[in-house]
Amino acid sequence: MTPNEKGIDVFVSYAHEDRDAVETLVHFLEKRQWSVWWDSHLTGGTAFDTAIEAKLKAARCVIVLWSNASAKSAFVFDEASLAYQREIVVPVLIGIDATRLPLGFRRVQCVTLAARDGYAMLQRAVEAKLQQPSPLPPTPPPPRRRYWLVGAVLALAAIATLLFLRQPSYRARFLALRPGGNLGQSTAPDRMIGVTLWKMRPVADKDPPHTRMLRPVLRDKSEGVTTEGTPVRVTSDAQLPEGSEVRLGIESSRDGYVYVIDRELHRDGTTGSPQLIFPAPLTRGSGTRIVRGCLLELPTLDSASIAWKMESTEKNYAGELLTIVVSSQSIPQLEDTKDPSTLPDSLVSEWERDWGAAAHHVFDGPGGALTTPAEAQARAGCSHLLTSGDVAPTAIYEFPAGGSKSMLVRFPIRVIPKP
Repeated sequence: MTPNEKGIDVFVSYAHEDRDAVETLVHFLEKRQWSVWWDSHLTGGTAFDTAIEAKLKAARCVIVLWSNASAKSAFVFDEASLAYQREIVVPVLIGIDATRLPLGFRRVQCVTLAARDGYAMLQRAVEAKLQQPSPLPPTPPPPRRRYWLVGAVLALAAIATLLFLRQPSYRARFLALRPGGNLGQSTAPDRMIGVTLWKMRPVADKDPPHTRMLRPVLRDKSEGVTTEGTPVRVTSDAQLPEGSEVRLGIESSRDGYVYVIDRELHRDGTTGSPQLIFPAPLTRGSGTRIVRGCLLELPTLDSASIAWKMESTEKNYAGELLTIVVSSQSIPQLEDTKDPSTLPDSLVSEWERDWGAAAHHVFDGPGGALTTPAEAQARAGCSHLLTSGDVAPTAIYEFPAGGSKSMLVRFPIRVIPKP
């Protein structure tokens, strides 16, 4: 169906590498009697950028087909930005997970098309944007491939499975690099960083004593009291309600110096000014040195608060972007800062380009667990180390051997703004 000029139900944004997947998707949508526009409707001699912008603005719903290819496409980025701003977007994942999406595009719940109920979820999401139920049930689309491709796909799947099974377990590798692990004495250990995000909640009666943390609460200007809170693990891609209080755990597979820089995330994908939050004037006594097995939890125990509160006075607030640096040598620009500790954007961008370009997010663990006794001891400082038998971090990043002397990861904390 070629959409008319008065309006378009669904605009599909995609990378041309995913054309086969788009054809199947469009067939599914059109069978549900929705008008669909994608760039196959462009005719020769058309100014494609002008035409696409006009169709994009006329659409009532925009499906952004996120894949490894589209996540790197400037055209998809521009089309998705407009769709997210108009709040008419339905993001769909094919061969990629939400943590790999460009910053600013992870705050909307995505549809995983390969899931068992993927097409049913897609239909419901489009109906919600259009406020127009389809007269047809959400049955999967008919196959649009030639049958000879089935054998090839199965063969490739078998090869991929074998290759996957031969790959080392990144979680096991990280644990083996801790004290007591069989890789701990290697002369050329893997370069890895582990990150765990904790969300504070009120203490429950069943919480073991070691999981509870005292938090100072200021009643007025002259009197302070303490209460308790319990940190609970959350997944690295969790979306937290605005006002949530969080803690951060950092580990490194090699000795070095740790620095943490924070920038606000905005709904339009932009970020605020970079602020050095560790070491900070109130936590400098904790030191920036870290060794294998040492768990650095922030805010540190000598800070004014045991948690960071996720909130902002700006209306377009969408979370925080933490830049975590582990360097083999101390970085003078970050050791000698004074409050306020705002850093030049150009300097942070240079470090991210030079130290973080090769970072690979290789493992995500589940959320919901409480602090273990070993973690409770380790947060007190590097005098108590985690061993290969203790729990792994929630997120693990790996860097290629022989890279720069510094490792850098960008860790976003996504926040659902208050209405």
